[in-house]
Amino acid sequence: VLFAILLIIGAVKNNPYMCFTWVVWASFCLVVEIALGLMVIIGTVHLAAGQTEIPQQNWGMIPAALTMGYICTAVIVGSVAFLIYAIMVVCSFYRELKEGVDSSKGSYQMQEKV
Repeated sequence: VLFAILLIIGAVKNNPYMCFTWVVWASFCLVVEIALGLMVIIGTVHLAAGQTEIPQQNWGMIPAALTMGYICTAVIVGSVAFLIYAIMVVCSFYRELKEGVDSSKGSYQMQEKV
């Protein structure tokens, strides 16, 4: 939440460095999310391949576990794709703000309250 607030304040005040902190945080979150996603995918494939020791009384839970694994995989893939898109958008905005700070005239002029 703190980094989202910094992003919003940075966008309103035309401060590229406040936006950059969000990019760094989102990139860290992306790496963590990819790592966790790989663990879920590997576990799901491992279970689907039947390479897991499961007691016979729990065999009825395998379809439910596989379904949850597939759903979690789909959610993680969608979340990673959205986060990559958001990082690209904010990086583009950061570059626009940085060009505006360097040349004293940015391509995005924020309206100021009178």
